[in-house]
Amino acid sequence: MRRRLLLAIAILAAGSALPTTPAFGADQHANLKDFACHPAIKPARRVVSVTAVMRPIAGTARLQMRFQLLGTKAGQVTVVRGGDLGTWISPHVPTLGQQPGDVWILSHPVTGVPVGTTYRFQVSFRWFGAGGRRIASSTHSSAGCWQPYVRPDLLVQSISVTPAPGDPSQSQYVVWIANNGLTAAGSFQVAFAPGGNSAPQQTFTVPQLGAHQSVSETFTGPACTSATAPTVTVDPEYAVADPNRANDSMTATCPGP
Repeated sequence: MRRRLLLAIAILAAGSALPTTPAFGADQHANLKDFACHPAIKPARRVVSVTAVMRPIAGTARLQMRFQLLGTKAGQVTVVRGGDLGTWISPHVPTLGQQPGDVWILSHPVTGVPVGTTYRFQVSFRWFGAGGRRIASSTHSSAGCWQPYVRPDLLVQSISVTPAPGDPSQSQYVVWIANNGLTAAGSFQVAFAPGGNSAPQQTFTVPQLGAHQSVSETFTGPACTSATAPTVTVDPEYAVADPNRANDSMTATCPGP
């Protein structure tokens, strides 16, 4: 049986964790396998999944599993909610587990998890005997699944400043632009704006920039001072679907006297 879920997230207090149930000699009768982690740009193709396997122990009358998905981002733990996550599940055949050779195998994919987070399944198992008495329990955790930003991540990497040859009123600015994302960026502009409106803005077009590649361009502008130090902005027209705009601008640092 497979389940695909759309998600909501509840934030736990930093450093908190869901309680785990100690095992009572049942670990050899439960395990996780086929853990999968599929990053993607489209949420519908972004999947984390695991398969749980459960076998009966002596005296079992009923089996239950519970899948929980935890996410960690910037040190903060989240619990993913949606579908039957966090809910105790029983087999469709209620007598499964009453025979020594029974095996309950349940695959649980979760679709559409947000990016920038590491996910980990925590799966709990319970065995019940006659009269509904719990006779054993166990909890297993999967490996971690990092879901990265897979779109382009453009940034101004550096600006170096040197005097313009033969003209002390001008400086040359070598600007390095990088794409730290996992996919290529199409055409975009780089804007060079001297401080204090001391000179007109200049632009440079980058036709394409591959993943983990960089490109440089040299601009000539007013001699670098605290008043004229230029600011360089990558993709000021928002032509690229870049989810991280915090690193798109940089102001030049002028050399000392």
